[in-house]
Amino acid sequence: IEAAAESGDHRAVLRAAEQHRVREHGSAAELVALAASLRHAGRVRDARDVVIRASAILDGSAAFPEWVAALVGIDLDVLQGRGDDALAALEAMRGMLPVQLHERAAALGGRARLQRDPTLAPAFEAVAFTPLGEGVLLEIRESVRAGALDADPSALKRAVELAEKHSLPVEAGEARLWLGEQQSASERRDNVTLCRATLQRCGVRGWDSRLENCSAGDARAASVRRADPALDALSQAEFRVAAAVAGGLTNREVAATLLISVKTVDFHLQQMYRKLGIRSRTELAVRMTRQQESDDE
Repeated sequence: IEAAAESGDHRAVLRAAEQHRVREHGSAAELVALAASLRHAGRVRDARDVVIRASAILDGSAAFPEWVAALVGIDLDVLQGRGDDALAALEAMRGMLPVQLHERAAALGGRARLQRDPTLAPAFEAVAFTPLGEGVLLEIRESVRAGALDADPSALKRAVELAEKHSLPVEAGEARLWLGEQQSASERRDNVTLCRATLQRCGVRGWDSRLENCSAGDARAASVRRADPALDALSQAEFRVAAAVAGGLTNREVAATLLISVKTVDFHLQQMYRKLGIRSRTELAVRMTRQQESDDE
């Protein structure tokens, strides 16, 4: 079981666990490997039950498997929408966690912060996309990192295809989430619907706020954007920033109004300049103002 887990073959772990009745008779290390594999298979609630059993066996041992079990539990916290609990647990581990697990813990912290602030651009939590794992899981996460951080939808589409081919629904759903944040309203509707259905089927509710933020106001935005088709290239988050800029707000005022960071505002502006082929906020304001005037007519 542990060998299959180290190779990244979660389906082999599940087969071996069933054959050897690991849930009833497995060691703590085997239970931790099973919990991680159940998570990858989209059985998040089952994974929680197994990791609780493993933690009970390991309680107070301060052994390496106990730290691994704790991180698996924190990963499940993030997936199930308990990002604040995850961050608190990571803070409690500070200074005690084995060095081999620091990278994984940092990535979990980044994921929890992206969950807590649904308007935060992935680029400002790049650590969340650290490609960890083995085999096909690592390949998928490398594609997700490239797609999310470099705004490369083709990389995210490859990640979705690979994840679906290898029965990794959580990875597929998350890749669809980051893809949806880059798509225009017309492009993302079906993708976001499928993403939500996939993640909810797995027991994953941690990304609900980002999904709502991604799809909110699509109908309104579509009616406003008709006069300038180029603005259809903007994501919903970018469009909100653009509208605020057109209203004469400074970056700091936009951040305060939309409850995002100034860095996130600047990131969205740079993305919009690239998509629209413009160079300044003044040009952006002109485009948005023309849109509004056309809509008012």
